[in-house]
Amino acid sequence: LVERHQADEGDLTERGLELIVGEVFDHLAQARDAVDLLRQVAPGYGAQVGAALRCVVPLTPDPYGAERSATFRHAFGAVGIALPGTAEALALLLVHEVQHMLFDAVLDLYDLFDPSYIRHLKVAWRPDPRPVSGVLHGAFAHVALAEVWQAISRRQGAGSAADSAELARRYATWSAQALDALRADRALTALGERFAATLTERAQFVVHGD
Repeated sequence: LVERHQADEGDLTERGLELIVGEVFDHLAQARDAVDLLRQVAPGYGAQVGAALRCVVPLTPDPYGAERSATFRHAFGAVGIALPGTAEALALLLVHEVQHMLFDAVLDLYDLFDPSYIRHLKVAWRPDPRPVSGVLHGAFAHVALAEVWQAISRRQGAGSAADSAELARRYATWSAQALDALRADRALTALGERFAATLTERAQFVVHGD
């Protein structure tokens, strides 16, 4: 963010500083709008994001238009985001990243998988095989996205609702398949098995529920 507003010689001009401050406040304002939208559409997730989010770090937008967001395990409450085009897209990015933040906290407290398990598994949401922690992270985040898309579909007209419901089922199916693979490979501890079973139930409710 700073580099984009530096002068050619590398100094940060007064105008550059003004632009940085403007972008920071724009991120904060849009993040608040996104949380407010979540509170209307999916109140549980709105409350969760509102309680967990403490810092929004502006990221440089992807030059090819892809969404860009991130969390850092040792900076609980902070989310880095390049603003997407809509409040709905930002709300979904916040839900996604907050799940990673929360799951990192869970992993700090509990052993959910066997540390000697070194296989990487294929997952539907990424092209590269993932370690067990990455599989669990992704499954946890995508179940949340599935539940939010399901909630969104209930508030839309017929055409849009069908598209949103299909996204919800897709993300839920991805998560259930990944969790099934981990359980079949006996990669999880007893507590991890319980965690995966509960998460799978949530995913299956999206796929087969109302």
